[in-house]
Amino acid sequence: GDGGVRVTDEIIREATRMREMDENNNPSTIHYSRACPVCAIENPQKRAVFIDCGHFVCFPCAVENARSVSTYGKCVICRSRGGFVRLFE
Repeated sequence: GDGGVRVTDEIIREATRMREMDENNNPSTIHYSRACPVCAIENPQKRAVFIDCGHFVCFPCAVENARSVSTYGKCVICRSRGGFVRLFE
């Protein structure tokens, strides 16, 4: 494959649900906040996403986590391995 996301029926249904929640301004969309779950900054200038699990944190928290030998390359939320990349948004 090309390394991209395979668009399955499940992914299409999920995207449709998310679009409907956005359009209806559903209170459960608060779950999709930009806030960093580690330091609680509400609107970080730069964010990072962990590759294996998709969890987001602010870029400084991801870098700080990567500096520690015990947590290097692990998600700060679920501890899955795989490292992170800066999110360009």
